[in-house]
Amino acid sequence: MGCEVAMNKLILVRHGQTAWNVLGKKQGQSDIELNAVGEEQAKELGIKLQNAKFDLVYTSPLKRTKRTAEIILQYNGFGGCVTEDVRIIERDFGEFEGLTDGEFDFGAFYDINALQKFERAESAFEVEDRVFEFLDELKLNQHNKIILIVGHGAANCAVCAYFWGRPKSGKYIDYMQDNAGILEFEL
Repeated sequence: MGCEVAMNKLILVRHGQTAWNVLGKKQGQSDIELNAVGEEQAKELGIKLQNAKFDLVYTSPLKRTKRTAEIILQYNGFGGCVTEDVRIIERDFGEFEGLTDGEFDFGAFYDINALQKFERAESAFEVEDRVFEFLDELKLNQHNKIILIVGHGAANCAVCAYFWGRPKSGKYIDYMQDNAGILEFEL
């Protein structure tokens, strides 16, 4: 008799587009709404994921992830509760919040080898710590579940690092999903 390994299937989605995404502004933990394109992207995700049988759904507490999940689930028939978890909230951009790539060294901000210290911004390691804790908890407490996580660019980069290891380049930006991007992992 064989031994079965209990695996969770994790569907990782980045929220739909916001006005700040269009402007290239770093929104971090600012609570920015989806724009019309973001709403449409979420509908397209809903159609793509309409046959997924989600057991659990997680979002960050920010409006853009909650609204993306809400639209996806309109097409899916998920009858459970959506759980907000602050550990998957977007990176705190601190002093860089609202700035564009050209207004600060965006490449270095995402380079874990740069070992920068920030006045208020969260480091990639801090994001990694909280996201890894969240994923470890899912791995420990959930078995044979299909889990949808609707998250953010930087936080989702940390999810990718959990499964793939840190980027060889040291640049978390290498793992950045487009708005409304979908990735699938086994946990």
